[in-house]
Amino acid sequence: MLLVILLLVCIGNFVTDIYLPALPSIAEYFDVPRSTVQNTISVYLFSTAFAPLIFGPVSDLIGRKKLYYLELF
Repeated sequence: MLLVILLLVCIGNFVTDIYLPALPSIAEYFDVPRSTVQNTISVYLFSTAFAPLIFGPVSDLIGRKKLYYLELF
């Protein structure tokens, strides 16, 4: 279980390291302006910042282990 938690913590940094260099390619592939694709970073950071406000109380209600399993699947 400890290994799963450590991997979940590292995923956020790993995702941004992969995603940022690919922004121009994503904009070109979907034929949208780069500013539109850059807005997805803002949405990601916003959701990362406010998710604990939602999932914290939920994990207190149903338990952390069940919530981790629910988030993984």
